[in-house]
Amino acid sequence: MADRPGIPEDPSVGKGIAGAMATCEVCGNDYANSFVVVTHGEEHPFDSFECAIQALAPVCRNCQCRVIGHGVESCDDIYCSAHRARKAGVTGLVDHG
Repeated sequence: MADRPGIPEDPSVGKGIAGAMATCEVCGNDYANSFVVVTHGEEHPFDSFECAIQALAPVCRNCQCRVIGHGVESCDDIYCSAHRARKAGVTGLVDHG
């Protein structure tokens, strides 16, 4: 891997917790390049960003898509955009472009 810029040569890098494979909590895959996301003091092992998003990203209250950007909030509700919040009857929110 030395010929690939930005790729570390340390063989333990990307091997999950303490150099061991971690089982993805979403799909159950044992993957050598798994990673762990720590949120609210809890560790969540994943084999892909796709699985991490599925498990951790909030869901838009209006269209039920996963909010992987900033989104917008009103009270305790999260929306993927101000447009979707307006569709749900929320006023006063704007998208910033």
